[in-house]
Amino acid sequence: MPTLREHIDLLKVLPEELDRRYRSNVRRFLVHLEEQGQSWSQLVPAGSGAGARPAALEQAVNEGIRHHGLPIRTRTALNQAFGFRLRGDIKGAWALFSPDLQEHTDLLNDLSEEPDKAYRSSVKWFLVHLEEQGQSWSQLVPAGSGAGARPVALEQAVNEGIRHHGLQTNTRAAINQAFGFRLQGERVRLAPDLQEHKDLLKNLPEELAQAYGSNVKWFLAHLEEQGQSWSQLVPAGSGAGARPAALEQAVNEGIRHHGLQTNTRAAINQAFGFRLQGDIRRAPDLQEHKDLLNNFHEEPDPVYRSRVNRFLMHLEEQGQSWSQLVPAGSGPGTRPAALEQAVNEGIRHHGLPTNTRAAVNHAFGFELQSKAEKRG
Repeated sequence: MPTLREHIDLLKVLPEELDRRYRSNVRRFLVHLEEQGQSWSQLVPAGSGAGARPAALEQAVNEGIRHHGLPIRTRTALNQAFGFRLRGDIKGAWALFSPDLQEHTDLLNDLSEEPDKAYRSSVKWFLVHLEEQGQSWSQLVPAGSGAGARPVALEQAVNEGIRHHGLQTNTRAAINQAFGFRLQGERVRLAPDLQEHKDLLKNLPEELAQAYGSNVKWFLAHLEEQGQSWSQLVPAGSGAGARPAALEQAVNEGIRHHGLQTNTRAAINQAFGFRLQGDIRRAPDLQEHKDLLNNFHEEPDPVYRSRVNRFLMHLEEQGQSWSQLVPAGSGPGTRPAALEQAVNEGIRHHGLPTNTRAAVNHAFGFELQSKAEKRG
């Protein structure tokens, strides 16, 4: 439930005839605003009535749907509840709203007719994405970049947009086709820049499998993207059998949050003789979480127990705890709302296994549901 007084008051004055599911979507959106440090009054000018289309509210709704897992019908729910005319990003398959900058509008107008409709749409969406990031085409593409060029800043923006911001995987191909560029994907081109990282790659064991060598290379490039280096994470003299804690954490976080290959850990262990372990072998730090695991009955199978263990560690990574999400006395058959949300977001955004929900339900007798189940 929202905690701001203005949000609580908004829920009280919703139309009685508003569908129960729409009412739930409005409530979830208000909670989302508070999570983002925003409020309704910041986004909706005083006096905005039926037929209005508050720009800041529309942007917040669209970003919430696109990046934060809000249900697609949130927009419809707000329109229905307040008589607004908010529009979505998608008007048809991938025909998104147009960019605002004149240079971006001109780029689209000057596109040849050759790019097919899907490619044209992907270029359009990329330009919108740049504006959301406070960037523009002219900042990324040097003047005079023609067919065959490979603008470095543009390539990086495209790759990061695909990896972190939900851009279509064909965005790179679309831009290449539209402008004749030769942008490449990260795994094709990325090599580390730091000399210490280049030296590490030169000294890899000759017998190391090519795929593992590639994973080590990509990890070192990833460290540089994060502003880190191998020497910061690995104490001098760390040899075979070592398990550098900072390196292990960086590898696990890279796999979990930044799209590194799951065999990155094995590749580094093989290359350097380390004994890095995955998160699954760690235990939570908070005493209440340790107590939860210790008080398990024997029924949960090892896989489910492992999932609960991982979920509790995930909560700690997010600065949360079980007692914050589960009201005292919540027993079998209950469905703690904050816990359900944390599980769903963990699965959707943080790489938790999809059976985490089933594991928590099985272990505690809860009836947590997925978003799909709630929609049904």
